[in-house]
Amino acid sequence: MHSAYTGTVAVITDQEKRLRAAFCFEQGKIYTLQGANQIGKTLLVKLLTGAVRTAKSDFRVDGATVKFDSPASANSHGICAVYQDDDLLPTMRVDEQIALRHLTPSLQYFFELFVRFALLVLHQPLPAFSSAAHWVESHLPQRRLREQEIKKAAKELLASYSPDDASTNYVAHFTSRPSALSGGAKAVIKLVSAQLTPGLKYLFLDEVFRGVQPSVWPGIIRSLKNWAATEGIAIVAITHSEDEVVRWNPKQRLILREATNSEVVLEPIPPAFISRLAAGIPIRIGSYPVVEINVASESLKELCKDGPFHFLFDEKLKGQPPYRRLRETLNPVSETSLSGGESVKDWANYEKIALQLVNKSLRTDGCLVIIGGGSIINFGGFLAATLNRGMRFVLVPTTVMAIADVAVGSKTSLNLGAAQKDGRYLKHPIGLYANPDHVILDSEFLEWLPLDQKKIGLAECIKHGICQHKELWEKATELLKGSSGSAADWYEVAVETMHLKSDMLSIDPWETDESLILLYGHLHAHALERALKFDMPHGIAVYWGMLIDLHLAKDDRFDLLKSALLQGFGSDIQKVMMIEEVSRLGDDPDLLMEAYENDTKVQHKMDTGYSILILSPWGQQISREPRKKQAKKFSFDEIHTAVRDVSHFLGSGDSVAQHCSYRG
Repeated sequence: MHSAYTGTVAVITDQEKRLRAAFCFEQGKIYTLQGANQIGKTLLVKLLTGAVRTAKSDFRVDGATVKFDSPASANSHGICAVYQDDDLLPTMRVDEQIALRHLTPSLQYFFELFVRFALLVLHQPLPAFSSAAHWVESHLPQRRLREQEIKKAAKELLASYSPDDASTNYVAHFTSRPSALSGGAKAVIKLVSAQLTPGLKYLFLDEVFRGVQPSVWPGIIRSLKNWAATEGIAIVAITHSEDEVVRWNPKQRLILREATNSEVVLEPIPPAFISRLAAGIPIRIGSYPVVEINVASESLKELCKDGPFHFLFDEKLKGQPPYRRLRETLNPVSETSLSGGESVKDWANYEKIALQLVNKSLRTDGCLVIIGGGSIINFGGFLAATLNRGMRFVLVPTTVMAIADVAVGSKTSLNLGAAQKDGRYLKHPIGLYANPDHVILDSEFLEWLPLDQKKIGLAECIKHGICQHKELWEKATELLKGSSGSAADWYEVAVETMHLKSDMLSIDPWETDESLILLYGHLHAHALERALKFDMPHGIAVYWGMLIDLHLAKDDRFDLLKSALLQGFGSDIQKVMMIEEVSRLGDDPDLLMEAYENDTKVQHKMDTGYSILILSPWGQQISREPRKKQAKKFSFDEIHTAVRDVSHFLGSGDSVAQHCSYRG
């Protein structure tokens, strides 16, 4: 674990106003800074990095009073910035500009530099010379790197920003001039130059993505976050864009605002928010806040002040203390209860509940507070999104599955079932994307959730663990195999999964690229749910889906997951996992084939077969365009055989190694 930095404090006084700001950083973490135009965000950064000097200023770094006369003196304390008005010198190549900033120059180099500055003055009006001179002063650190070191380090950093598919090769720009670079390439070059600063601890980024295409800067942020986490660098990103804040997913959001007596102060915002989740609406990436009621109950009513409130909740929750607390805080004008499970997401049920709500005088300015597990949240979101042509709603997930998966992504839906003459059961053929006003979390709900329901709800957490995060896998499977675990433990795993899913959706909201991992195992999961007429809980179906995918891929993680399930459910494994029911499906290939053919996701189709994602080893990121690089086609016959095999292995407890040899 990285240790926490002590912090940096700046106090500035001038004729008009005082600026007071205090930062407390943790290594490898991200912070965002927002505020109104002309409030002083850029001034604050330039003061902290020595680019602007004032006699009426006081700086403290890690508890010691310091003086920043120049960017070089700020660099010596590990502080560096990329400013919004930074520019690359038009007459110099990229490698030359990086050398100018970081190498120990020779006399010959100074002579060549003088010639280039003379050309710059001819190329632009005279003010360009003073601008260039200031650039040199601002970019000469006190400590130097050797030429081979700087070239190697610069190219490695440039390569870290280049996508796997080589659609943009930033390394190729190392010897280019700025006129040949795109806005995204220029941003990367300026970032790399700052990243090479020796002894760097704090990196300030002042609206560095202005003018960079929306299709480019999210990938740059992803690479920066990985670098910061690996190197233990704290990043403070200044931005006006909420979309950018979502991509950064900061540890803390800060705002610079004008307080009393013309004083401008830096404050965390908003104190009740623990994060913002990437909205699932692909048309435009937005976000919505997540609030922890058990640590922010005083501010809950302020956050959700625009009533009247109507509660739609799981009938099992009514007597529970967290539900009563929520009820007392929001004082709903009506309450409508319903039972959970996939059966609630039915068209007839939709009409029934919609009429109940309308009869309770549901107004267009009202807010529907949806409290329950994943099915109720999915169903309630669809109600809110369609009643009165769309009304405000708040989600209160009360199960592990609902927190980890369903509250993220803005999806709402209904199932279609046996009303059709041919008996086809369809999963989520009706639905739309709709963002809630808030997601409210209260870990106390998990204290009242039965242990087997918590274990079933871990399926999506384990999916993300298998696909992305070995530490999450280990924490989730320990809970699965155990006989207890505190509510805080279950809550921690669910919230960690929630953020992993949000991160993936912020990169790929359509679930066609990196976010394909969100669908891992779901081809089989949804087929089994359809074939069993939605009698199988979604979490159990996801467990089956992962086992089938791992078995098809001959992945050793099959045995790890199977062993965790056997230990976790013990003697109840046959009943909980519905092994007998799935075995009967294995003996009825026609029914199973129909269930697979009714799958509506194009991501699952590949020519005449089905696309299965072959996972990378733990610790390796999923590649760009995984359908081309990590997917493999399987026929229905192969899948049918896998369903029968998994039923046997799970039912008998046999190890796969007893029957076949898997790769490592």
